This record gives sequence, C-alpha cells and structure tokens, in this order.
Amino acid sequence: MHVLARICVNRPVFATVLSLTLVVVGVAGYLGLGVDRMPNVEFPFVVVQTILPGSSPEEVETEITDKIERQVNTVAGIENLSSTSSEGMSLVLIQFDLNKDADVAAEEVRAKVGIAKADLPPDAREPLVLKFDVGAVPVISYVVSSPEGPRETYEYVDKVLRRRVESVNGVGQVDVIGGRQRQINVTLDAHKLQAYGLTAADVAGALGRQNTQIPGGLVEQGDTEMTLRTMGRVTTMEGFGELPLRSLPGAQILLREVAQVEDGQSRATSVASVDGKEAVILSVVKQSDANAVAVIDAVKERMATVELPPGYATLIYQDQSVYINASLNAVREHLILGSLLAALVVFVFLNTAGMTLGAWIGVGVAVIGVIGLGMLFHMAGLALGTLLVFVVLSLIPSARPTVIAALSIPTSIIATFMLMKVLGFTQNAVTMLALTLSVGIVIDDAIVVLENIFRVIEEEGLPPKRAAIKATKEIGLAVLSITISLIMVFLPVAFMSGIVGRFLNSFGITMACAVAVSLFVSFSLTPMLASRWLPGRLATDRPDAGGHDPHLGGEASSKRGWFNALEEGYRSLLLWSINHWGWVVLVCIIVFLSSAPLAMMARKNFFPEDDQSQFSITVRTPEGTSLSGTRAILEDIADQAWELPEVKNVVVTVGSGQQSAANDGQVFVQLNEVEDRADRHTTQFDLMANARETILPRYEGRGLTMAVTSASVVGGGHMSGITMAITGPDIDRLTEYSARLVSAVRQLPGVADADSSLIAGKPELRAIIDRQRAADLGVDVSALAQTLRLAVAGDDKITSFDEGGEQFEVHIRLAEEFRDSAVALETLTVPSSIEGQSATVTLDQVVRFEQATSPASIERYNRQRQFELRANTLPGTSQAEITKLIEEEIEKLGMEPEYGFDAVGQQREFQKMMGSFIMAGLLSFIFMYLVIAAQFESFVDALVIMITLPLTFPFALFSIIITGDALNIFSMLGMLVLLGVVKKNAILQIDRANQLRGQGLDLVTATVQAARDRLRPIIMTTLAFVAGMMPLVLSRGTGAATNRSTGGVIVGGQLLSLLLTLVAAPVFFVLAERLLGRYVRMRDSRRERAGHAPSAEASHD
Repeated sequence: MHVLARICVNRPVFATVLSLTLVVVGVAGYLGLGVDRMPNVEFPFVVVQTILPGSSPEEVETEITDKIERQVNTVAGIENLSSTSSEGMSLVLIQFDLNKDADVAAEEVRAKVGIAKADLPPDAREPLVLKFDVGAVPVISYVVSSPEGPRETYEYVDKVLRRRVESVNGVGQVDVIGGRQRQINVTLDAHKLQAYGLTAADVAGALGRQNTQIPGGLVEQGDTEMTLRTMGRVTTMEGFGELPLRSLPGAQILLREVAQVEDGQSRATSVASVDGKEAVILSVVKQSDANAVAVIDAVKERMATVELPPGYATLIYQDQSVYINASLNAVREHLILGSLLAALVVFVFLNTAGMTLGAWIGVGVAVIGVIGLGMLFHMAGLALGTLLVFVVLSLIPSARPTVIAALSIPTSIIATFMLMKVLGFTQNAVTMLALTLSVGIVIDDAIVVLENIFRVIEEEGLPPKRAAIKATKEIGLAVLSITISLIMVFLPVAFMSGIVGRFLNSFGITMACAVAVSLFVSFSLTPMLASRWLPGRLATDRPDAGGHDPHLGGEASSKRGWFNALEEGYRSLLLWSINHWGWVVLVCIIVFLSSAPLAMMARKNFFPEDDQSQFSITVRTPEGTSLSGTRAILEDIADQAWELPEVKNVVVTVGSGQQSAANDGQVFVQLNEVEDRADRHTTQFDLMANARETILPRYEGRGLTMAVTSASVVGGGHMSGITMAITGPDIDRLTEYSARLVSAVRQLPGVADADSSLIAGKPELRAIIDRQRAADLGVDVSALAQTLRLAVAGDDKITSFDEGGEQFEVHIRLAEEFRDSAVALETLTVPSSIEGQSATVTLDQVVRFEQATSPASIERYNRQRQFELRANTLPGTSQAEITKLIEEEIEKLGMEPEYGFDAVGQQREFQKMMGSFIMAGLLSFIFMYLVIAAQFESFVDALVIMITLPLTFPFALFSIIITGDALNIFSMLGMLVLLGVVKKNAILQIDRANQLRGQGLDLVTATVQAARDRLRPIIMTTLAFVAGMMPLVLSRGTGAATNRSTGGVIVGGQLLSLLLTLVAAPVFFVLAERLLGRYVRMRDSRRERAGHAPSAEASHD
C-alpha cells in the first residue's frame, strides 16, 4: 500500500482525479439505488391454495389438503410442510431449504400438484401454486368513504381508482376490501319450486342453458365469409324473468314464476369502516423488486389527479413510505452528525496547541450553526452545517489535519454506493445501518496514517512530503492487517445461514465494501493531502532524543499538556502491570469468565422494540357471529381507541384476513409520529399497554379473543413474539391441551395476548341422510348435497350478464325465510327419479338436521395435526425466559408420547440466529488470526492480538444490561462489529514494538515505548468511532430502537474495555516473547550440547 501512497504523494493531480472519480461514480450509484424498508430477499417458500366451496374444515383436510401434501412431500429439499384447512379453503405452505432455488421449487411443486389434481373432488377449483414473495407486500392503503351505498362505492373504487392505480409502474396488485360487487341475484321461493316440481339445480341448469352465446363457425357465401353467432344471451334484466325453466303441455314455467330477479349486490364477505361509516379500502401491493418509496410516490401522484365525486373522501393509512423515509432520514442524519463528531475528535487531538482564541470561537460558532441548522432543516441543515464546519477548519492551518481525516468519510461512504448499486442492494434499514456504523471505521485508517505522518513531522523534523512517504511505509503493515482482518469479520456475516442470514447478507457485504474503500482512500487521498496541507518543521525545531523542543523551550506539541500527563500515567501503569503480570492475567481470566453469567442475565429477544407509530387490536368474536355482529363490536372498540392519546386514525376491517372469517377483524390504530407527539417520551408501547389496561378489560366475559400487536418488521402483517407448535393425531385431545395451556400461559408474568390457533365450537347444522329412504325415493346423495349448496350458500356463479362491456355474475339462492332454520330448509325440494319419471321430494322425507360444533380450521405441521400457542411479551421482558416458562407449562400437561411440541416463528429463528452468530464469530476469529499471522509472519504475535478480543464481550454484555436493552439480532450484530474493531489496538502496539526491537531496543523498553507511541492513535480512533456511534445511541423516533441496540453495545464495549485491552496486549506480548525466548534458549542449549550452532532467535529477548 505504501507504493500507492508514494505515487499519490508525488502525483497529487492523479490522486485528486482518482478520488473525484470515486465520488462521481458513487453519486451516480446513489441516485440509482432503490429505497425500501428491508432488503429485498427471496425465500424458497411455496404456497398452494385450493378452494372447495361449501366444504367443512374436515372435508377440506381429507379431500384436498392431505392429497396435496402426500404428493408435494416427495419433492427434494423440503424443510417444513404446514397447512391450514378452513371452511372452503386449503392452504399448504412448503418451506424449502434456503439453498434451493425458489423458481425450481415452485415448478417442482406445481408438477406434483398437477398429479394430485386427478384425485381432488370435481367441485374443487384449480389449485393456485404461488411463490411466497416477502417483497410483494402492501405499501399503501386508501380508505374511501362516500354518501352512497356499499355497492356504488365499491363500483367506483373498482372501476375507477383501481384501474388508475394498477397501471402505475411497480404496482404488482391492487386489492379492494369491503363494499359489495354488483351481482344479479335470483331469489328462489321454496314453496313455488315445490308446487311446480322444480329444484334449485333445475333453475341453475336452465339459466346456464338459456343464457349462452356460442360461436357457430363461418358461413361462406361465394367470396365472402361471415362469422356465425348464436345470440342467446339475455340483454335486459327483465329478460331473465322470461326464461323458461320447463315446458308443460300448453304452457311453460318461467323463472319469474318461482323466483325474484334483482339487480343487486354480492353477499358481504368483508367490511371496512372509518369513524363508524362503512367504507372501502384500496390496498396497493408493490412488485417484489420495485422501489417501495418510488411506487408509493407514484401512486400518490396518480391518486391526486383523480377528481372524486361529490361527497367522496379518501384517507391514507398504512403508508410504508412514512416509516421508510423517517427511518432512513434519521440514519442519514446520524451518518452526517457522526461524521462531524468523529472529525471533531481528530480536531481535539491533533495540533490544537497552536489554536488561537479567535480560532476556537470560529469553530464553536460553526458547531452551534450545525446544531441550529439541524434543528431547523433536519438532514439538509446538518449537511450544510457540517460543510460549514469543514470550510472553517480548512481556513485554520493548525486545524487542517481534521479536514484531511474527515474527508475520508464522505469519500469512502459515497464510493460504497457504487458497489451497492453493482451488487443490486437498496437503501434500507440494514444497508444504511451498515454505512452509519462504518463512519467510525472508515476514518480509523485515515486517522492512523495521518497521526503517524503528523508524528514523523513533529519528532523527526522531516518535510511533509518525505514524512508522508516514510510514515505510510512505516504504518502500512499495521493498517493493512487491521483492514483485512476487519473485512474477515464482516464476510462471514454475509454468508450466515437461516432467514436472518439472508437479511443480513447486504449488511456484511456493505460493511466490507466500505472498509475496503477506506483502505484505498487512506493510502491515496490522505497522504497526498497531508503532504500538501500539513505545516513542516525546520531542522532547528526538531525535538532532541528526550522529546524536548528547543524552539519552544519544552516538549513537542504532541507531548505537552494533558496528553503528556496521560502518557506518563499510562507508562507507569504499564510498567507496574508488566512487573506484576500475574494480577493482570488474573483480572483478565475473571473478566472473561464473567461472560457466562452476564449472558444469562441479559434479556433475549428477536427484534428490538421499535416504535412504528402504529399498532392493531385484533379481535375474534365467538364462532357463529355474523359479519355485522363482529363489525358492531369492533366499531365499539374503535371508539375506545380514539380516546387514547396521540391517535391519528382508526380503521376497522372485518373478514379481510387469510381465512376471510366473518368473526375475525382488527382495529388499526395509527399514531402521531414520534416527532409530532405532545409528549415525545410517550411511546407506541406505552399506548399499547394503555389499550391492554383500559380497553380489553371492558370486553371480558363476552367470549372475545383479543390481542394488541405491533406490525412485523419483516414482510408487514402481524407476528406473535412467541409461537409454540403442539402436534398430535387427535383433534379432540389437541383441543383439550389447547384450552389448558392457554389458561396456564395467561397467568405467567410478562405474557400478553396468549391465545391458540385451534378455534373449536364453530356452530354447524348437519344434514343426516336416511340412506334407505333416499334410495327408495330415488334421491342421489350427491344431487342432494349439490342442491343444498346452490340453494343455501349462493356462492356459485351460475351464469353472467353483460352490460356496457362489463360482465356481472348471476347467483341463485333461497329467500331468507326458506333458509334461516332447519324447519325452513325441510321444504326445499331435491331431484328424485321413480320408475324413470322425473319428480321431486322435499328434504324432510330423506334428511334430518342436527346441530353440532366443529373446529373453525385444522392446522397440520409436517403432516401431523397441530395447534399453535401464540403470545406476546410485555416491554422489558425476555422472550427466551418466557419461552422456557411456557415449555415448562407444556411439560406439565403430561401429553402422550405421540404428542410433541416445538418452537416456531420468531423463537425458532432466534435459536437459529444464535447458532449462526456463534458460527460467524468463530469463523471471523479464525480468519482474523490467519490474516494477522500471515501479515506479522508470527503465530505467537497473532495469538497475543487475538487474546484481547474475548475480553470485550463481558463489557458489551454489561452495557446491554445496564441500558435495559436485550440480546437481539442487532445488538449481536454490534458485538460482531466490536469483535473486528477492538483488535486494532493490539495490532498497532505490537507492530510498533517489533519495529523498535528491530532498532535494537530491549523487549520491555520497546513494548512500553510502542504503547506510548500508539496511545494517541488508539485513543483517537476509539473516540472517533464512539463519536460516530453517539447519534445512534442517543437517537429517538422511528427506527431508534434498532440504532440504539447496535450503537449501544459498540460504545459500551469499546469504552469499558479500552483500559484493560491497552494494558493486556503489551503484558501478554512480553510474557509470550519471554516464554518464546526461554524455549529458544533451551533448544539452543540442547543443540550446543549436541554440537550444533545456536539459533539467532535467542537474541530477541
């Protein structure tokens, strides 16, 4: 690297052009980067959805789910196979090993489902095989309200708004929730059907036959060809009533004689409301690889061009760009502020002795200006203010070293954007966090190089140009070792296994790229600027051998004042420690052994508790509750939610979940942003606790299942903090275990929202067929079931009605008075054939009705029935500890051997994450050792350097405990960063000690002198790194919890372990060299006795 430094020092224009090229290309890369909440990753998860209208969960399980599972289970690479069989729908989720290609997995599953189709019931719809796309998530939703009815509102949203939004670039799907579609409803009169000897199936068949249009081919007349069309479609609403159902002698039975035809609306399956008024929600899903913020902005622009009808209003909710922009802007502000603080550390340490009072006042005014502009204009103000500070400092000759070091930050960061663009990364919470953390790291190399140039100028009196070449050659090995070993820390992070590893891939690579670029900058731009900007010293100004400056009548400026006292104190401590090395070793052992109890004391959670300014109150009303009944309860809860402080919007949705259950809904509560709250200390979690304490108790004893949940960090939606899967063969036994377990878990301290996915007690009316009687009357069981489904459910499309280029479905259904009870249903006629003559019989002749209950859904895990116990944890509690308590409660159930349990969801990923981080740490440790050993040509020196690393972990864990944080994905990421940063101190010390020993100094003198020589760069880089992290540690608002988790563990670990590592590395170096020297002397003694020449290594001590 010193060759590059010499070239750049001798060719400053070349170095300048090189740096500007990096910046220009980096800016171009930045402008082309997408913006998203989280990294865009692909998982090999495949979903198979199959609809079997009108079927019960048990029927769906046996007729659909089991057959599909049996086939897809033979596909290679399956890690987990889970399914949910609910009323009329089967969902099978196949989770493959993460190394499998998602497209290949989907094709293999599609082939197996094709084989299973042959065994599915004829009424089952075509199975849909879809890749689970974590990036294709709703990014913005609009609530549309109007003075008109639900059908009219839906029609407007569907035909106008949806079509406008669907054409926006990057939009993948637009869903409409709530409202009613236009639908032609044919309402049957059971008495009239009975009187005419007709059935619902007869009506459906006649509608299909009498309302059709089939191409008839071509009619050729000479040289002319004409298309033949049979115009058999009904063209008016009145025309449906005139359709003949059956011909009788001398008359026909028309549809209007047995049914009422209405231009109406579909049956409600979901509903949305705002402020107690029914509304329609327009939910926009982006394409998986689309720029989320760009898509949202484009959708907003398109919606702004729409002129709404009078009385219509739109309300934006679940706007992901608010969270994304707030989070990324906060990180950008932290990046700028961290750069400024790191630069000021350099300013304090380098040549401030020559600062005049006016210069200090100028710097102070500039810093105050940064703070003021930042408060007024946020990021733009910070950027402008930071530029002002650097301009002021560049005008002060003695402060120019600060500018030289600080320029490495924007140059390295901006150049990294180019590499991010090439690698296909986006600006997101993970990559921007990596860049913020790299602020303190990228300036380290520049500080070490600059400080050594500065020292050579001061102490050896060389001119800046020669000093820059000599100093970079002298420090090159150490800086190269620091940088390469640091890269070796981040690369294993990029290749961690599991879902967490996929998300952190961009973090590790981004950090490695930033560090690599900083190495290039520190040996190109930094020495070139130092050779031009640093003031030189005359030969008569050189300090003597004792460090005294004859010109100033005292010591050199780097050895005067408070820092001289610090150096002397450190020298005395180091000499005492070397002479009493046993105490140092004992302290190090005690500190290292404290890691285990500290790790046990620390809370353990998957994600930090991040304030996203939104939460939901999810509600499941008793089974059998209608859509309108559920809506009434949720709107009452919404009224209570409005009474909470800092509430911005409240939106109610019912029946819009995965299973579209009429008794399942949520109250979405949108809060004011953290910066806009009257009391900024009020957090989302405070308000969630308030909701649990004030709202939920009001509904106790009403059979409601309620939970207060925050949005999932990954993929949106809602995810419980703890999920345990209990598997077994018998659904009744599982139901018993579910009730007992939920009751016990709700009593555990720190647990909230405990519930089970096994919902029993769904009311069911069973038609029990008298098979002998049915056979006697010629009633076919399948025809009977088909008639019931047509007449009662009304979900099947019978035919369609065309009008104005639009097509509307036609459905038939019994009038409500003929289907609202078992007695009413008994009058329904079903087809019968007696002695070959068509006839009908009423249901009461062949069927009796019984009321019963059944599960609302049946879940399976790896082909075994299961239920999931779900629970959230209260703020300040540990997911790991509560999981242990839940496992103890499960053991108390005394389940039979064929029943088992396992952690799934976040808890399973947390366990995998812990293993992945441990493996990444071990690999980083090994790689660093090999790199350092190769650089130093010594396995012993590398081992001494690595010994200091474990000493930082107890201090990192201690900082987690005292700050009230938890071991989570981001705090563990901070510990890995700490692992790479802290070894820098020992590298600098031992590299310098070896240089001094090569100049003839004895072991102890060289070690103590090296420690003194490297004390300033060590403290400077440490404080610069800590200063760069302080904006993260002190951050508030969106994304602050993530920042604090990472920054806090780094700052705490760095500062608390600094003194011990400063002492431990030199002590262990002396001990290792003495032991090595003793070993060499013993070996040489044996050789001399054997007649061989002694080794030259013996003289090193």
